[in-house]
Amino acid sequence: MTIREQDIKLMASERLLDAEDGGGQMSAVEVVDGVVNNLFPDISRLDRTYGNVSLRKAYAAVKTANRDMYYGSHAIITDAPTDPRVSVLMFTTGSYNDERRQAQDRIESYVVQGSVSDYTLLGDQLMGQRMVILFTRVDAPLPEVGNVYLLSEETTNSNGVTTVHGEQQYIRVTKVEHEIRTYEDDRGTFQRMWLRLEIGNALRRTFPGLPAVERLTR
Repeated sequence: MTIREQDIKLMASERLLDAEDGGGQMSAVEVVDGVVNNLFPDISRLDRTYGNVSLRKAYAAVKTANRDMYYGSHAIITDAPTDPRVSVLMFTTGSYNDERRQAQDRIESYVVQGSVSDYTLLGDQLMGQRMVILFTRVDAPLPEVGNVYLLSEETTNSNGVTTVHGEQQYIRVTKVEHEIRTYEDDRGTFQRMWLRLEIGNALRRTFPGLPAVERLTR
């Protein structure tokens, strides 16, 4: 008696929730193919405006009484979501017991704070925006789609101690627009590169920027 395609099941974890203890071990509840919202909830209007990350843990299982050898399986995502504002990621942590907070750490572990970039925020970037406006030197390298940057409001005192004010936020670039613009100050005209970056998630807070383009930047 062979293992059939219908014997391969997708099983829900103990807690299909976006709480810290979401996930857990495999339950006896099957995630039935074609049933709406049996793994993820509907996307609310609030989430569509400000963005949200939902994590759900599920298990592949062979549900059969025979003792035939099962030689393994794989899973892939073949089609992107039809909604252009929704993206999906599938990954494994290699654990049968971990919960949402460990899965979140796994996702976020690839981004760490690096050196200061060449870009400066132009004006206040308001909470809820899905793009940011910046400026930089004409010869600075352009950001690329997929790049991740950290927005952080900081001050440094006379002793060199840096203080972070408010929540920091990592942003991923989804589209880049740029142009060379000419500005004028009391010393004459100068040029800077103006940048408009569309980002994957909306800003969770307002990040202050310089009110006008400066002649001297990093």
